[in-house]
Amino acid sequence: MPSTGPIELSDGTSVVIRPVRPEDRPHFEQGLRELSARSLFHRFHGTFRPTSRDWDYLTRVDQHDHLAVCAIDVGGDQEHGVGVARCIRKEGRLAEIAITVVDRYQGMGVGSMLLAALSRDARREGIELFVGHVESDRRRLLRFLAGLPGARVRPGDGAVEVHFPVLDDPDLWPETTYGRLGRSVLTGSG
Repeated sequence: MPSTGPIELSDGTSVVIRPVRPEDRPHFEQGLRELSARSLFHRFHGTFRPTSRDWDYLTRVDQHDHLAVCAIDVGGDQEHGVGVARCIRKEGRLAEIAITVVDRYQGMGVGSMLLAALSRDARREGIELFVGHVESDRRRLLRFLAGLPGARVRPGDGAVEVHFPVLDDPDLWPETTYGRLGRSVLTGSG
């Protein structure tokens, strides 16, 4: 599972997207401390106080039925965790997906890049369809997901269930800033 070369975000930050490794725990711990209460709610539906066992689960993934990629800020003196995308196979070719981006990096396309890298890796493992649960107040994200080819959106109680095909084909990405970032990960042009 390849890593990307450094990709420059709109603010000049250089990030690398790569598979999650056990030694990423400090990046995850720091990122969790930097999430706002709102971001914690969107990702975990409340607070999240992980145990050592939770950290092992989040960082020691088999990259077959549980895949995870992370974005790391490599531009400073120290690497810094930016975000993570993971999917867990539910049945056959269907996997549940979740993406988390540290607040100060939100709105810069990191989520799109993580989705592209995860899509590429998921396809290699035989996953063809993602399902995700998004809080209904995340309108911009829901518009993006609903606009993807083959996406199906099902409203629910407080959260919306979104089914969409794995986006490993650069031509499936929309002609938007975020779409171009996703394509750059898939084509290696970032």
